[in-house]
Amino acid sequence: MLHRRIIPGGGYDALARAAIARYGRPGATHLTLVSERIKRVYRARTSSGEEFALRLYPARPSPTPQESASARFRTSAGLRSTGTVLAQLDHLRLFVDSGLAVPSPVVLPDGSLLGELVPGELSLVHRFLLYRQTRRTRRDVLRFVLLRWLAGTPLAHQLNTADLRNAGRFIAELHEHSARNRPSRADRLPVWDWEWSFGETAPIWTSPHIPDATLPVLRETSERVRDVLRRLGTGGEIFGAIHRDLTLHNLLVLPGSRGPEPSVGAIDFDLLGLGHYGLDLLAPVSSLRQEVARQRLGRRELPRLREALLSGYSEVRDLPRDLERTLDVFRALKRVAMINARLRSGAVRNRDFVWFVQESARWLRTNLELRS
Repeated sequence: MLHRRIIPGGGYDALARAAIARYGRPGATHLTLVSERIKRVYRARTSSGEEFALRLYPARPSPTPQESASARFRTSAGLRSTGTVLAQLDHLRLFVDSGLAVPSPVVLPDGSLLGELVPGELSLVHRFLLYRQTRRTRRDVLRFVLLRWLAGTPLAHQLNTADLRNAGRFIAELHEHSARNRPSRADRLPVWDWEWSFGETAPIWTSPHIPDATLPVLRETSERVRDVLRRLGTGGEIFGAIHRDLTLHNLLVLPGSRGPEPSVGAIDFDLLGLGHYGLDLLAPVSSLRQEVARQRLGRRELPRLREALLSGYSEVRDLPRDLERTLDVFRALKRVAMINARLRSGAVRNRDFVWFVQESARWLRTNLELRS
């Protein structure tokens, strides 16, 4: 993540201040830019010591009614659409109300969760800045959301069995909540299922950048994954609202929780949608493997730390049956989704992409025991 103090009054930074002012919180003058990828995220600190996360979303063309009704649209171009963001914030509030440690959305004075900066409501200077930042989209509207800042240390920075066990419990509690509470705007949430990676609109089926030799592997993988997911079903006990990016950087050990039962929370719910809880469990398991390798902790550490994570989860709810095979199916789902994402973004005209597709095909053939 990028961490730097902003230059007051410059571009997006001035617009961030204009957005903060809408909440009627005087003294929110210290802003720090923490992320500037698909959206810009600022850490805002008021003179009274309150801290918030301000998210600025770039303008998007209004979706057609057909796009709005499509779950596939919400897993790609529509992921940041107004309807989807509001549905995610609604469910995030349910997590907060249940006592789970997640960022709490802040409402605007009119009760809205999502605000907009539009030219008619801005000063001449801010109108110019808004036009400059949104001219590429031809929509001079900037949307914003304010969340209470969840302070904590990323789990990736302090790998130990106690914190990982509590992280496992937290993830299971999140899934238990989802099993009991269906999202109020489920029809506006992305659906992370077979269609997401293998549906008829997936670029892998039509792109000229997919090597012909890998297509049989992708087709057989598609059939294998569909069969497994059909057997799992979509009952509330195994399928519901998931975070979808529970890496060890998005799982936080909260301050003041250094006793025998440290408290864990989660941030960055931008991918919140409907999916199998096993898919949600894959992210921390994979992230743990990557962190152990990156930190060079040794081969013996991974089984011990992984066991702590999974045992914490199983203290609250049952792990998926045949865990390793199930996780491999979700790995296949995500791996093919990554290929689709590269194809959609246009990042395909280099050897790295071809290598990634071919390496993915080898992984799929070996780990799913394919015939192709």
